[in-house]
Amino acid sequence: MPDEIDVWRSAQLLITNHGDDAEAKARQSLEHCQRHGAVDGVAFWQPVEVAIGELRRMKPPGRVH
Repeated sequence: MPDEIDVWRSAQLLITNHGDDAEAKARQSLEHCQRHGAVDGVAFWQPVEVAIGELRRMKPPGRVH
C-alpha cells in the first residue's frame, strides 16, 4: 500500500507536468502495470488516478484573486 502523501504528490506532479492529460498518463501507467502483473504498481496508480480527479474537483476554475 503506497503512502497517501506519495499518491497526492504524484497526482499533483502529473497535473503540473501533463495538464489535461494527467489522468490519461496515470491510466496508461496503471494499465501497463496490470498487463505485466505488477501488483505494487497497480496498488500505486489506482489511487493516483482517483487523486487526480479529486484535485481537479477541489480547484476552482480560472484565476483566483
